[in-house]
Amino acid sequence: MNELNGKSSFQEGLELFLEDPFTGFWDDYAFRIDVYERHDSYLIEALMSGAAPEWITVAAEQDQVRITLIVSEEKSERTVFLPMAANKEISACLQDGILEITIDKNGASGYPSNRTIPVQYKK
Repeated sequence: MNELNGKSSFQEGLELFLEDPFTGFWDDYAFRIDVYERHDSYLIEALMSGAAPEWITVAAEQDQVRITLIVSEEKSERTVFLPMAANKEISACLQDGILEITIDKNGASGYPSNRTIPVQYKK
């Protein structure tokens, strides 16, 4: 029971779920991500407040995209599984504390499935 508001952790968790049902368990322990499907691409947004581009690694591996953040030797990582092979065009851009990763759905599939995606930085 939380002494400040008289609620149990279950009640607090339920209220959080009802406020934002797409918040996952890992959002409390790692950086938050959201995934969107658009007509021609998938968009992954990761909240990276205060992160420098050199602290971030984006890797395409088979049918997934792995985002790694290393700050002062502390590593935080999230993986997004794709409904297709990651051999499409993928770009990553960090702007205003948001990392946007765009995965082309319809383009050529001549890219290697296992590769590191460079993170561009926009001020």
